[in-house]
Amino acid sequence: MRNFRCNRHNAHQRLWYNECSPLVSANRDFCNDYHTVGVPLPCVKIGIDNPNENGEGEITVSGDVVMMGYYKNPEATAEVLRDGAFYTGDYGRIGEDGRLTITGRKKNLIVLKNGKNVYPEEIEGYLNSYHIFAKLSFTRLKTRMVTKRVFTPKCSLMSN
Repeated sequence: MRNFRCNRHNAHQRLWYNECSPLVSANRDFCNDYHTVGVPLPCVKIGIDNPNENGEGEITVSGDVVMMGYYKNPEATAEVLRDGAFYTGDYGRIGEDGRLTITGRKKNLIVLKNGKNVYPEEIEGYLNSYHIFAKLSFTRLKTRMVTKRVFTPKCSLMSN
């Protein structure tokens, strides 16, 4: 996103879910922050369920744009719709300026032995900021709570 911004192209982060008709937040020309997915649309209320000490929790979406349920699947509907809110399965936080930042996926969360929550997406983002990896991914092994690092250097570390 940074390259588009520097080259005067209009590219903006947005957040949408099929369950929410679909757009729920977006950056705008006059307030674009490529670190976030922007501010909620006027017809949407975004909340953070059970926030931790950093204000991070599961993102919820309420408003007329939220679906009534999954077609002929009440079990799946009950998992994601509670008290009129759609529980997205994404973790995030809302900044003081009202912008939403996504920090990870509920399914990807790694809980360390000391109880600290680690989001693989945050680790990937931090390491990718060094611009030395072409591809980087962290995952949790099923048998224990560890991470697996898979990365490819962008260029050879050896020079001729």
